[in-house]
Amino acid sequence: MIEKKFTNQKIKELQVQSYILSQLSRGGCSKIEIKRTPLGERIIVYTSRPGLIVGRKGETIQRLTVALKTRFKMENPQIEIGEINNADLDPYSVADRITYVLERFGPRRFKFIGYDTLSKIIKAGAMGAEIVIGGAGVPGARSKSWRFSAGYLKKAGDISDNHILKAKTVAKLKRATVGIKVSIMPPDLKLPDKLTFKDLEIKVEEIEEVKEELKPKDKKEVKKETPLYYNLADLFILPSIIDSKGETETFGVVLIEAMACGCPVIASNVGGIPDIVTPEVGFLVEQKNPEQIAEKIIHLLKNPSLMKKMSSSARKRIVTNFNSDKVGEELIKHYKQLQ
Repeated sequence: MIEKKFTNQKIKELQVQSYILSQLSRGGCSKIEIKRTPLGERIIVYTSRPGLIVGRKGETIQRLTVALKTRFKMENPQIEIGEINNADLDPYSVADRITYVLERFGPRRFKFIGYDTLSKIIKAGAMGAEIVIGGAGVPGARSKSWRFSAGYLKKAGDISDNHILKAKTVAKLKRATVGIKVSIMPPDLKLPDKLTFKDLEIKVEEIEEVKEELKPKDKKEVKKETPLYYNLADLFILPSIIDSKGETETFGVVLIEAMACGCPVIASNVGGIPDIVTPEVGFLVEQKNPEQIAEKIIHLLKNPSLMKKMSSSARKRIVTNFNSDKVGEELIKHYKQLQ
């Protein structure tokens, strides 16, 4: 029975709201709230024109109070006025204003009314708005709807269902009725898909401080991690040159390290590099030729099978020709030749 009690209570509230709206239809009434207090029912009427609602010496309020007591059996109804600061952002006030103009001057200039009202809403600060005027009363060969929209307006989701301000009303013309729907996205609405970018402060540290942080211990730790970086790499590039003094890469230990980890190599054809890099393990390019280096990189990346074959050959070449035993034998051989 509790459900029935609440249902009857809500029906009564809707009847009270409908009655008050019918009595104040030309007073710019926006919405009505009914709150129950220990002293009785508190009825708040929101309007952009409180003077028209109150009436001369409060006669409209007194008449409504008597009607609520007799018609709806309310013991102590208290009617209050809640003023709307900006009527152009209130959909009920906008819809009521359009209805009043259509009923008084007719629908002939409904397009001007739609665009003019929409312009006022946007100038008031709304993010977006839409006005739909339709029905048999609209001039034309048949009944149809006209849509006037501007700005950004959500049409679906939680924003549309619970945060967009909406109102509906009907203008009763001589020819037929005209339906009016107003939707407004308020300027203070926070959208979940809105992105804001913050300016980051860039801190510049002195080079001397960086040098102090690079201790010998840190360098040893970096040296231990070098094989890991080689194993993570797809290939290794050594773009050496011959400088103005005629000096260049004599051997290229980094090539030995990279090939030992299975990296195909691309290196400059200078100094002692050709003694290490053979066509089976990588490519030799001209010095100071970045275009040729880029060409070889793209060629290897587009041919995974070739890169895999060179990787295997690079590892095999180092293990076979540059292991400690092999290097030791070559050194002893050269020393014996010097005796």
